Amino acid sequence: MAKMAPRGSGVYETIRAAVDLADVVSLFAELEDQGDMRVCFCPLKEQSSKSPAFKIYGDRFFCFSCGARGDVVDFWHLKHEFPSCWEAAQDLASKYDVELPQVSPEARASYEERRRKEDEYARVAAERHAALKDPNNATGAKARSRTMTASPNNGKEVSPTSATAT
Repeated sequence: MAKMAPRGSGVYETIRAAVDLADVVSLFAELEDQGDMRVCFCPLKEQSSKSPAFKIYGDRFFCFSCGARGDVVDFWHLKHEFPSCWEAAQDLASKYDVELPQVSPEARASYEERRRKEDEYARVAAERHAALKDPNNATGAKARSRTMTASPNNGKEVSPTSATAT
């Protein structure tokens, strides 16, 4: 039975309601049921691990191998390398015979700009997270050492030569 989009919903909500993510992913990989989720090897990039890393939770996915995440439109966008999610949404709607609501050019531009910013913020956050975790990155290690310094120094760095026992 097809899911119904909420009344007054936009393009992306309409597609999510009409097109099942698991059905789309199953075109590219063999899915296995694991309770509330479905899993498979990453259909987006070559996966080196020996256990399924691509997880589908309802209408969202996350890949523990390549880090990709999102909904059915995001998956289609990544799989077919469309320049934007808007083009991916249009193609997906065409392939699955989904009638999309009319959207003004201003609303479309606003949504695309917001989505672009979200993607950029996520990319920057991932880079900074990786830098903080990298033991070979002096900046990341320095930041970690500042936050992990013992309380008598109130978070100030202590050089090995200035630290003396009293």
